[in-house]
Amino acid sequence: MGCYFRRIPTVNIMPHTPTNALFTTAPFLNVWNRHFNNNRPNIQVPGITGLFFFKPTRLPLLKNTGATLTHGVSYGITANYAPQNKQVHVVYDVPEHAPIPETAPTKHIGLKKIKQYPGYVVEVANYASIQQYMHTRMRSKSRWKLKRAQKRLETCFNIRYEALKGHAITESTFIQLFESYYSLLEKRTLQQQRFNHWLLPHKKAFLKELLWTLLKDHKAIVFVIYKQHTPISVTFNYLSNTRMILGAPVFDTDFEKFNLGYIGFLKQLAWCIDNHIETFDFSKGHYNYKKRLADAPYLFYHHIIYNKTAITSRLLAGIIATTYRCKQWLREQHIDQVFNKWMFTLKHKKTPQPQLHVTPLEALPNPNTLLPIDYNDTAYAFLKPTIYNTLFAGCTPETALTVFKTKHSKKSFILQAQTTYLHIQVV
Repeated sequence: MGCYFRRIPTVNIMPHTPTNALFTTAPFLNVWNRHFNNNRPNIQVPGITGLFFFKPTRLPLLKNTGATLTHGVSYGITANYAPQNKQVHVVYDVPEHAPIPETAPTKHIGLKKIKQYPGYVVEVANYASIQQYMHTRMRSKSRWKLKRAQKRLETCFNIRYEALKGHAITESTFIQLFESYYSLLEKRTLQQQRFNHWLLPHKKAFLKELLWTLLKDHKAIVFVIYKQHTPISVTFNYLSNTRMILGAPVFDTDFEKFNLGYIGFLKQLAWCIDNHIETFDFSKGHYNYKKRLADAPYLFYHHIIYNKTAITSRLLAGIIATTYRCKQWLREQHIDQVFNKWMFTLKHKKTPQPQLHVTPLEALPNPNTLLPIDYNDTAYAFLKPTIYNTLFAGCTPETALTVFKTKHSKKSFILQAQTTYLHIQVV
């Protein structure tokens, strides 16, 4: 679908100021400290405003609290900033449009900026309606495809959309949605065969506490697409004044034909417009869907603040800067993708997936040779992509679908969708 998105002129990105940065507020910092800093108190550095720090090692080094798990921070340096003789301060993930001084306030302070991930943004304030966004950003063929996908999704299934935060979501509902989110994330990760650090138990525990804390305080929101009562798409986003920040959206890959990712995005964008959100920030990380949907890209930088007059400080800052530049070079060469594949193979045994041979039939075989099955049973999960693709192709309601297994073979199935008949053979 990427070929059918328009390129538009560069737009101005709303500044990311210390007063609206969610990831430097107490709720986020407290949860992060409990999970990654042994609940030690935050360190405030005189002369650096808008940030707190922690000390990760014995080295004369402080890093901003939250480290790489924020979705972007900003800060200020005042004339009062005077680093200790050897000390280095690292600030992760500073957006290029953040209002940070281009130079340090005094000559003896050095500031290195190391390019990292790209980010993407939709300036919602530029659009009065979702229709205006679609006509501005998409060509007619792409608009037609998305409208058709949504219509077929809602025709084939009993679909419901929800956006929940604050008192609208109970803890029990949150837990159910969070577990559904992780189930879908794990399913997608297995399909992609790539390591995902958010599946690590300590990262999951952190995210669970963080999201519930922020949801209660209207600082996060969860968007859900339900099929009947089952979540098939879940996205947790963050709210910071007039900015909504994308988390990691997941959807059931069995519904790939239905473009759930794009439908979910348009529902989220419509919510932003209706609720006076000015900026929908896709945050860091390059993905094709972000590039297609965004108004403009931007860059994240790691900032290294050091004492130019101290040899130890200059040397440590240089080593850290070189390390970050090397990591970024490896990402640009896609070595990180190779590493993630390798990490995945270390943690997962290869499980061969069933191969299906699908043959159209002119009529239903002899009913005496068939047994109806519940294809929602996990034992038949491998059939679902074929089933849903068939429903999509015929715009057929799920209620008009019947799936049989044949009595003579456990690997032979018959699918009946109104006047469409398919024989599915597991090879």
